[in-house]
Amino acid sequence: YTVIGGLNLQSTLATNIGFGQKSAYGNVNAGTAGTIAALTSNPSDLQFLVSFASSADQSYTEYAVGPLAMISGVVLQDDRRTVPTQGEFRILNAAYTLQYGPAVDIYLTPQGTGLDILATNASRPPPNYPATAFKTVTSYLQVTAGTYDVYFANTGTSDIILGPQPLRIQNGTITTYVLTNAANGKFEILAFNDGR
Repeated sequence: YTVIGGLNLQSTLATNIGFGQKSAYGNVNAGTAGTIAALTSNPSDLQFLVSFASSADQSYTEYAVGPLAMISGVVLQDDRRTVPTQGEFRILNAAYTLQYGPAVDIYLTPQGTGLDILATNASRPPPNYPATAFKTVTSYLQVTAGTYDVYFANTGTSDIILGPQPLRIQNGTITTYVLTNAANGKFEILAFNDGR
């Protein structure tokens, strides 16, 4: 993709961005901004992705969500100030196969401890992030460095659709993890660095 954006949609913000890739941050004026993307192989096929309100001295990332036939954008304001004694992350539900539901419950556990969310478990833990709908993001979570397992389940059920997936968190990092669909439709997680 080539992304064109800014206040008047006249500035090229990024070029040749493939699936699972992130461009460098570009400058967008404060006010109402928008982006249009075009396939690198067909630059005349413009697809409107999103319009958003931008503020001065803030950082944003736009995620292109969905297959080409229904692609749209999700813009998130980023926290880019890292802390040397902790890691920080959030999770975006961008799995287009969940666009009409169900939402997902997201569970985090220390690596290797497992997760029992069967209804018969009297000690069933609550999700860390319940009912995370398509195109929504969790708040950032600050944690000590280490490896955590993340699980995604259809909301209110014990149906785990993905997990355990390891999240390796290092001190001084800020990451957005994106639940998405691979080319074959299966769920996967992609990691994007938000820090400076």
